[in-house]
Amino acid sequence: DADLNSGSITEEQAKARRADIGQEAEFYGSMDGASKFVSGDAIAGIIITIINIAGGIVIGTMMQGMKINEALSTYTLLTVGDGLVTQIPSLINAISAALLITKSTSKSSLGKDLSAQLLTVPKALGMAAGILFIFGLIPGMPKIPFFLMSALFAFLFNVTRKASASGMAVANSVKEITAENTTRQLGEPEDEFESLLQVDRMGIEVGYKLVPLVDPKKAGGVLSRINSLRKQLARDLGIIIPPIRLRDNLQLPSNGYSIKIKGQVVDKGELMPDCYLALGDEETDPIEGIKTTDPAYGLPGVWITESKKESAAAVGYTVIDPTSVLVTHLTEVIKTHAYEIITREDIQKLIDATKKDSPTLVNELTPAVLTLGVVQEVVKNLLREKISVTDFVTILETLIDHAPTTRDPEALTEFVRQRLCRALCGQYQSESNKLSTISFEPGLEQEIINSVHDMGNRSVLALEPNYAQRIIDAIVETVRNVSVTSNSAVLLTSSSLRSHIRKLTETAIPYLPVLSYKEIAPGVQIESLGIVSLTNEN
Repeated sequence: DADLNSGSITEEQAKARRADIGQEAEFYGSMDGASKFVSGDAIAGIIITIINIAGGIVIGTMMQGMKINEALSTYTLLTVGDGLVTQIPSLINAISAALLITKSTSKSSLGKDLSAQLLTVPKALGMAAGILFIFGLIPGMPKIPFFLMSALFAFLFNVTRKASASGMAVANSVKEITAENTTRQLGEPEDEFESLLQVDRMGIEVGYKLVPLVDPKKAGGVLSRINSLRKQLARDLGIIIPPIRLRDNLQLPSNGYSIKIKGQVVDKGELMPDCYLALGDEETDPIEGIKTTDPAYGLPGVWITESKKESAAAVGYTVIDPTSVLVTHLTEVIKTHAYEIITREDIQKLIDATKKDSPTLVNELTPAVLTLGVVQEVVKNLLREKISVTDFVTILETLIDHAPTTRDPEALTEFVRQRLCRALCGQYQSESNKLSTISFEPGLEQEIINSVHDMGNRSVLALEPNYAQRIIDAIVETVRNVSVTSNSAVLLTSSSLRSHIRKLTETAIPYLPVLSYKEIAPGVQIESLGIVSLTNEN
């Protein structure tokens, strides 16, 4: 299941492995039960043998007048002979029980199982023929039955050996014919090439030195961490992260890796598999190691050996193992690009899951009211700004409420954001329930509002490029000034401008949240830290 979740195997391979494990578990369970009866029967046989020998000695010496040596020899021989005779039906029972036990774990017929287990290995038949022939040569043994059985097994050995040899020859010839046909018909489409057209929605490729990190058999490795990560992101983002396929790529640097979305590289990084990443700040004392940059957050760091791990932590460094570095980087990439991953199928799964608890709501969501594509665009807009869609019921209710007036995804997104105001403010406000903000100078904000024009069902912000760049520079300068006192300031503006300002700043300041006044939840205190103005009077 872990390999299936990570994308290392297909659904068919997972089913085959589950069937093999189930068959093996059932077989050992049956053998465990049978061994208890076999052990009891063996102990009983030993006790009976001892009683027969002791009783025979007593009867021979006291009732028949034999000497002890003579009685011991006679009754020991009789006891062993009787034991051998009685073991013949026991042997037959054991063979029958073995056949039934192995048959209970198979879905095919008994004849197919017997032929598959007895006739597929020619060497076993040859050994059986030789052993039976040797038994026939022993003096006192019945020669005709042993010789006949030996001849039968020798015949089967010869037939299966020839069949096996011819099968290999046929297989080789088929491979040659297939290769020849493939060479002649390179331009013709084949079914197996369809799999090459499928693009993994998410994937990680690693250099050859990082292959041990992604080994599925490694406890606590990347594979198990990815499974836990997918569950955590499902709780945080409200969407199901698709399986993440792990591959090696010899074209990458030996210590390098790349994270792909829909077959395209979105980010890269390098790891030192035998070292640890130490992250500090400006006040932390320098430490000896290989300087690098944290791939997830862009912070300066140092790769150190395991021997320096404790000393680095003692002086204030945060020490991270390579697996955690990769998983943390993957987490940030997924959060940033979640809107690129989600598909209509994912939206349909969310709707189906919501229908279990809110059937009336989902039944009201028909294509005549709102199409699946519009719902997907709204969800993508929310994820683009790292807003969780966990409260999918509220999202659907808002969309259905406003669908009669507009079907523009941008406008519907703004309505949904206003309904999710508590979650938005809670994401950015401090522990003291304060929301640190910057806002536009009233005159500047009015000028920007006047530049918004309606184009059919959509509104467009039409600013002269140089003027737009001056606004961006003013926002960057204000954010730089307030970052000294607060690291989580948001830009506050009117609801009609919010989406336009977000698009205006997402390239220069992608980390700056933009909220509208209507998205401030009741009870949240606003702390103004700066004013964006073109006069540099911030």
